[in-house]
Amino acid sequence: MGGDVTCKCKPREVMVVNRKGRCSAFDGYHPMHSDYSAVKCLHCGHIWRSKAAWVDHMPTAPAGWAGLGGANGSELIEIRDMLKADGRHQFGKAVSRDA
Repeated sequence: MGGDVTCKCKPREVMVVNRKGRCSAFDGYHPMHSDYSAVKCLHCGHIWRSKAAWVDHMPTAPAGWAGLGGANGSELIEIRDMLKADGRHQFGKAVSRDA
């Protein structure tokens, strides 16, 4: 995922799909610790990696959600609605240094 660029959606609503971890061919596809987390926009579906402090305050994707597999639009809406019902949709206030 090198050279990733954050999405430009406003307000930004994101979910962490892989918190402080990575899994790549270089490591034999074994989960490894990383300073970076994979983040997915709930509007456009774009995924990027970030180690910005705001990521620590974002919700983690539900167990079993295949966020890195490329969720379709209805799945993103369903997850966004679930988070709003849970009272966890204060994403718009987070600002990344890469935005």
